[in-house]
Amino acid sequence: MAVDCLKIMKMHRQAHVALVIADPQDISLMFLRHYCKAEALDLELSSNVNSAEIVEKIKAIGPHILFNINSFQIIREELIAIPREGIINFHNGPLPRYRGINVCSWAIMNGEKRYGVTWHFAEKAIDSGDIVAQACFDISETETAFSLIVKCIKEGTALFERFLPVVLEGNIPRIRQDQTLASHYTRRDIPNDGFVDYSWNFDAFDRFVRGLRFSPIHNSFVHPKSIVNSRAFFIHTISRCKESVPETVAPGRIFGLCKSGIDVKINNNAIRITEVLNDTMKPIRMGSFIETYNLEVGSQMQPCGRASY
Repeated sequence: MAVDCLKIMKMHRQAHVALVIADPQDISLMFLRHYCKAEALDLELSSNVNSAEIVEKIKAIGPHILFNINSFQIIREELIAIPREGIINFHNGPLPRYRGINVCSWAIMNGEKRYGVTWHFAEKAIDSGDIVAQACFDISETETAFSLIVKCIKEGTALFERFLPVVLEGNIPRIRQDQTLASHYTRRDIPNDGFVDYSWNFDAFDRFVRGLRFSPIHNSFVHPKSIVNSRAFFIHTISRCKESVPETVAPGRIFGLCKSGIDVKINNNAIRITEVLNDTMKPIRMGSFIETYNLEVGSQMQPCGRASY
């Protein structure tokens, strides 16, 4: 996203990029480094954008404005005060709703049909500054955390291209956030500390699994987890089970095993668990999973019925 936004800035004569700062742990650093070298842009690597060294370097430049593009670093007051026009931050959520991180996951788990991205001024309170521009779009019924993140990046970049000319002319919109509409989620809000609940209905179960699926990128948030035969495992994908299941079967009970998945009773129907990770979070083939976890028809998944969702 940073490279795309830099390309957009290059198209405007009024935009002079004096410095690019990137986290050395950024997974897209290779692309950013290549672009900055090709365009002779000054690239500084820092895992702490608030460090005295970075702050002094930015002060020496005396920038009109800073753009914080898809960064997870929290910007402190000293840095916020440097640019004359302020710092405009990208947030992959429809502020004032969904402040914080991992908000794409929460939107899916909450069953949102519409979502959005926001460019806003950075303030001391995280994600609370005035809105510069915002775009909203639909969430599909098969959306995962990863696919929604990608969609947010595309929408955010397109929005940047639309509002940048206005910013460069010095007519920056400032729309105050309605603080009464603000919402914020943390890891502590995850139901059951990440354990699935087989008393959920299919829609809730499906949203929970999809909302925590970050593949092919690393999941640093939470993996949907369960226990069977006193051993933990993590659920990667599920589907709606087409097999009929007797009403007498308890939620969480396995009633079918095959190479393509494990059929488990849930509240209003049944699911087929189609992909899993073992207790060390390594992918494991379904046949090996069934064998090594000693699964059979009648095995009971745990926990079950721990919390409503």
